[in-house]
Formats: sequence, C-alpha cells, structure tokens
Amino acid sequence: EFGCDLAITEYDAAGVDPSVAADYMRDILIATFSHPAATQFVMWGFWDGAHWQKDAPIFNLDWSLKPSGAVFVDWVLNKWWSEAQVSR
Repeated sequence: EFGCDLAITEYDAAGVDPSVAADYMRDILIATFSHPAATQFVMWGFWDGAHWQKDAPIFNLDWSLKPSGAVFVDWVLNKWWSEAQVSR
C-alpha cells in the first residue's frame, strides 16, 4: 500500500525449546519470502559463541546445527535454491 520494502532484521528466537525455535524459523522464512515486498532477512548472530543472547538461531557453541538451523538449510538451500541462469 505504501510502496515500501519489507525487511526482517535481527531475527532470533532465544530462550525457547529447540523444536519451537525450528517451527518459528520455518514460519518466519515462509512468511517473509512469500511476501512480494520482502527484500531482506537478517540474523545479527547465527552462532552461540558470538550471539548477544548466547542462544543464536542456527549453530550451537560447538558449531553443530540446531533444529532451527536444519530448517534454514532445508528451506533456503534445498527447497528454494535454484540453479537457474538468467541472461541479461
């Protein structure tokens, strides 16, 4: 309606059960990328060792993938990734 871009910034789901965090990740990704005005999805931290809340969305302190990280990888790199080539 206002002609503005939509940006999701500083996403995290700290302090919730890992399965709930995975559900949140799936839902926010789908909601963001299905909206025609969405242009950005930003996580200011992705690893517990450098996240301001020590509970990052994607990786544990030992760099193992959290359930929400598995959701991110599945949706972004598997379901939505394309090898399509665009010529200009």
